[in-house]
Amino acid sequence: MLSPRSFAYSAILLALPLFCGCSLFEVRTSRVLTTSCEPVANIRAIAKSKLVFFGELHGTNEGPTLVGEVACEASRDRSVIVALEWPISLQLRVARYLQGNGEPLTVADLLEHPFWRTKVQDGRSSESMLRLLDRLRALRSNGAHIAVSLFDDSLESNLKLAERDCRFAERLLELYRSAANDTQILVLTGNLHSRVTRGVPWNGNFESAAYLLRALNPLALDMGHLGGAAWSCGRDLECSAHKFKANLDDGFTTSKPSLVVNRDIVNGHHGFFVVGSISASPPALPPVPQNQ
Repeated sequence: MLSPRSFAYSAILLALPLFCGCSLFEVRTSRVLTTSCEPVANIRAIAKSKLVFFGELHGTNEGPTLVGEVACEASRDRSVIVALEWPISLQLRVARYLQGNGEPLTVADLLEHPFWRTKVQDGRSSESMLRLLDRLRALRSNGAHIAVSLFDDSLESNLKLAERDCRFAERLLELYRSAANDTQILVLTGNLHSRVTRGVPWNGNFESAAYLLRALNPLALDMGHLGGAAWSCGRDLECSAHKFKANLDDGFTTSKPSLVVNRDIVNGHHGFFVVGSISASPPALPPVPQNQ
């Protein structure tokens, strides 16, 4: 396994092995989108970027919803790949689900994976994430050119943060290299992994996935919100709805939902995807009781 340090800037342009389970599913190319998209203001701001990171606060209703509508609008003009921070071992179940019609058997097959029943449910297995996947399925059934690719490790990997981001970068690089030039890749991940600058306040040497991929000129947007709640886990790994303060200035008046790209990088990001107030999205399934 590559260490974060060995994953040097120059190595971005070299071929890297594709990890098991990271292959793409066929992107539909012969149909025209026949459904409407909910408006996202200033969506053209990301039109020229092949690789766009949406760094979310896990566990909200609003973050995945906005990304679903961005994918909807983007798929009018091009093929789209939505990359999710889910374990690659879930990829085949996701494929079967996307190819179905949302019938109970495909839903049950998807939710049978242990990802949905772990004790530490940090928002990535939320109801809103499941709704996002269903939104993408429905868009595909209406002719959208959308594929979904997963890039996280297995639940049992226990990788350190830097190692995990290195693996993320490897998989996303291979995804980028395998995608057609006019395909847009929308990466929904935690806003720590989406930073395009080196270091965080508690570790100046940390290299995030987006930073490791900087040779690809990714566009990174942080989730801008006016405060509310999100489903997250504390240091004791107990997960529940927690309150969060706004990360936008009081004078921020841009309409929502919207995309904002700044001239300068701030807090590791080029701008925001603005969702307004946030609400907590609980797990799609409860965790397995510890006495089982």
